[in-house]
Amino acid sequence: MWVNNRFIVRLPSKPQASFIKKRLISLLEISDLNASKLKPAVVDGLPAMILGNKFIFSIQDKVSKKLKRSGDLLVIEWTNNLRRALKAPQLSLAEAQIKMYGLTAS
Repeated sequence: MWVNNRFIVRLPSKPQASFIKKRLISLLEISDLNASKLKPAVVDGLPAMILGNKFIFSIQDKVSKKLKRSGDLLVIEWTNNLRRALKAPQLSLAEAQIKMYGLTAS
């Protein structure tokens, strides 16, 4: 899947791609979209992409297994791909993990 001529996600099946496509189209229709608020998260135990507090999608275990990649790393990569396509700064791996797991410095 591509947004603004930039690669965002690759999914192993057409139904999964169709679902994510619908979610991304819905996201892109937000008139005051601030792509800097896109971040990885954990929702119901699954790696997910959110915009502020709005759920965009999660990565099911079967998807990460088919792609032979960690769902956590996939969601971070896909979030950064979308942020880049929408001209927002990317998150470093550490920044993404801090946001994803709600970590704080100790």
